[in-house]
Amino acid sequence: MKEINKYFLWVMLLLLPQALLAEVDVKARAEIEVLKKQVQDLTKLLTEHVKTKQEVKKLRTILASRPVEKQDVKKLVVAHKKTKEEVTTLLAKQEDTEKKLKHLEKNAWNMGNSSVHLAGYGSAGYEAQHTKGSRFNLVQFSPIFHYMYKDLVMLESELEFEVSNTGATNVGLEYLTIDLFLHDYVTVIAGKFLSPLGQFRQNYHPTWINKLPSAPVGFGHDQAAPVSDVGLQVRGGVPYSDDGRFNYALYISNGPGIELNGAGDTIDRIESNGSTKAADGRMVCGGRVGIVPLPRLEIAVSGAIGTIAMSTPEPNRGYAAYGIDFRYAYKKLDLRGEYSRQRVDHAYASVAPRAFNVYAWYLQAAYKLPYKFEAVVRYSDFHSFNEAKDQGQWACGLNYLYTSNIIVKLAYEANRGRHTKIVNKDRYLVQLAFGF
Repeated sequence: MKEINKYFLWVMLLLLPQALLAEVDVKARAEIEVLKKQVQDLTKLLTEHVKTKQEVKKLRTILASRPVEKQDVKKLVVAHKKTKEEVTTLLAKQEDTEKKLKHLEKNAWNMGNSSVHLAGYGSAGYEAQHTKGSRFNLVQFSPIFHYMYKDLVMLESELEFEVSNTGATNVGLEYLTIDLFLHDYVTVIAGKFLSPLGQFRQNYHPTWINKLPSAPVGFGHDQAAPVSDVGLQVRGGVPYSDDGRFNYALYISNGPGIELNGAGDTIDRIESNGSTKAADGRMVCGGRVGIVPLPRLEIAVSGAIGTIAMSTPEPNRGYAAYGIDFRYAYKKLDLRGEYSRQRVDHAYASVAPRAFNVYAWYLQAAYKLPYKFEAVVRYSDFHSFNEAKDQGQWACGLNYLYTSNIIVKLAYEANRGRHTKIVNKDRYLVQLAFGF
């Protein structure tokens, strides 16, 4: 067995070099084949290069013998250079255009999609009283601004500039709202807005719309009808037939405040000019709902409830307001009427503990006469917290309408106090009003 292993070892030692040489030979043959392939490829490329070189020489010879084509080539080269310059210019313009486009896209909200409108009214007036003589009693300018983006949102605001008795110029913000048009029947309004309770304050008070030179008694500032609010409002109109529709205005606001008299023992007036102050964070909510069964007739009811605050340290009180209004127009006749009432609840810990009510109403008729004249008659009645301010008033007037927005008004007021003669100030009024 040992002899067999010895011979096997010798055989392996003799065959191993042969195997190694065979493996080296295989690798060498593979490398040679690769080199041969590379040589063949290079030879082929060289042959093609020589052929190409010969063709280029032929082409040069032909081109030299044909100068016209050579000139054409030169023209083509020049045209190419010119085209290259034009392309460079166009690329620069394109870059500039892209910058402008980005700027336009960034400012698209303010370009083409927005519109600005200026409206408003101005008026000047004259007053003659039996007891106090006469004076020019009114110089007023009220610009109204509208800024609208597409049909989505609108900012509207009215300022009021008025000359006072001392010659100073009083400036006031009548309203400023941002209106979001959510739907054909729904608009959300935020800011300071004219009170939606009733009709006179929100629609008829501008001097070029009001058919008499003065407001009905009880419908002025700090009287029976709320003037304005600071809060949120939702309003719109919904048709229910071909001619009929409902309209609505619902709101929540800080609500009005109350002022005591000089002695501090009774309520003197309700301040409802719109304030950023709220009674202990409590709000007033309410609204107006109207029905228009015919295009010429509208009837509506209004109401609000909440909390009202004193301007001095006093307990807060419950507050309520309600009213009704109507308008009817038939040919040359225009009839309007409104009732407004506000109530302040009792507060036992107050210096003025009892409950108070203030209310007013008016009826008005206007009739168009020939030659642009219009006759107006109105009766209004006001019951205040202070009996000395209770008042009834007859007013009649004659208007001349230069145009639909320029009106000259001549009127006479007969004022009667219910308990005192303090308000017995009959007077003549002349007013020129211009709406734009």
